Amino acid sequence: MHPFVEIIVEFISHFIYKATVSFLQPTNDITIDRFMQFITLLMTDPDLQAIDDFDELQCLIVGDLTVHCYIREEETEASRILNLEIAIHPPKLINGFERPTNLLYWNMALGRPRISIIPTNELPYVPTGFQPLQQFHHTRLPLIDKLDLMVCKAYTCGMRSQEQNDKDAADVVKLIELINLDHNYTSRHRPTSDQLKILNDSNEYLAKFGKQENERV
Repeated sequence: MHPFVEIIVEFISHFIYKATVSFLQPTNDITIDRFMQFITLLMTDPDLQAIDDFDELQCLIVGDLTVHCYIREEETEASRILNLEIAIHPPKLINGFERPTNLLYWNMALGRPRISIIPTNELPYVPTGFQPLQQFHHTRLPLIDKLDLMVCKAYTCGMRSQEQNDKDAADVVKLIELINLDHNYTSRHRPTSDQLKILNDSNEYLAKFGKQENERV
């Protein structure tokens, strides 16, 4: 093949790859790379591997990174380094993440972006979509479903810092709008009675912190 043709083919292949990643995943490459480095740590750290039943670990990306992925916020937001919130199941494995190993501490507490580990018993229920570590890939990161994300955001609103409560309330509004506009999605996904109860119980906090957010705009 002529060298010029090879360059063109390589360019097209790279463009297709980047377009696929952009369509399926957040544009925040720094956060994605950081996440994959952390997953590699989980798969190779001997202190973690020695934990009983650690081979059962499954992960799901929740929080601000998934909101960014679904909402496709403006470029200034996309360029911001988003903190990583990773839900793990089964929740008993959280004890392993509390051990002060140097590598784990550096990645979770001192790294940028910071990484927070959330056991599923701190969520209102166990969302679908958890994946074993071996299945993780840059182009198919396990993101929490947007309905589950909206319910979990509503559930945590009022439990965290002022800034995060405000953001949770704003994110719930954005996700509701997004879900309602996607008729194909709403025809296949209806809130369960338990999800509706969580949303109803959260109305007071969503109204309180949503109002405060609007007053600052």
